[in-house]
Amino acid sequence: MISVTPGFILVASLFYYFDCQGIFACTALSAAVHEAGHWLCLRLAGARVLSLRLELTGAVMYYESGRLSYAQELMAALAGPAAGFVFAGVSAAFAAKYLPLYTLAGVSAALSVFNLLPARGLDGGRAAYIALAYFFGDEAAQRVSEALNAAVAVSLTVSGVIMMIYAHTGAAAILFGVYFLSGSRFAGAIFKRTCKS
Repeated sequence: MISVTPGFILVASLFYYFDCQGIFACTALSAAVHEAGHWLCLRLAGARVLSLRLELTGAVMYYESGRLSYAQELMAALAGPAAGFVFAGVSAAFAAKYLPLYTLAGVSAALSVFNLLPARGLDGGRAAYIALAYFFGDEAAQRVSEALNAAVAVSLTVSGVIMMIYAHTGAAAILFGVYFLSGSRFAGAIFKRTCKS
């Protein structure tokens, strides 16, 4: 079953409308390959995929994880970016014959790199949590994951502001930074302190 959130529709619509460089189709195809990587790895591990939910930051795949080991969970989390990198390499290899494949390769590689950031809702965040939980337990994994999420959020927001000042671009970085920060415990603690004062 596939479900779509209003946030995804809004972002996809804005992206399509403001897509001056014609990369919307490349992004959609790269995202499909990315999700296919997750799906294939889960199926090979014996997990049953229940649904796919398209959200603000991309797609979230729900599956029965009870039978998966930590290693299988980690491989499933990293399979999407891995598929994206392979797809980027194949696209670049054939780009000499068809130049638009360079754009497809670049978009696929960029999507994979972005998804490896250790932030909430991204594959890198999921992979970091799984590895930390295996070595240090769930409680420590939760605390470190929150810190990583906050670090990524602040870094993206600050980078976006700097790009806005000097290059008149970077709105996407600011939006993602604020989105990641809004869901962290760090932001909740700041909000509570502000409300108390």
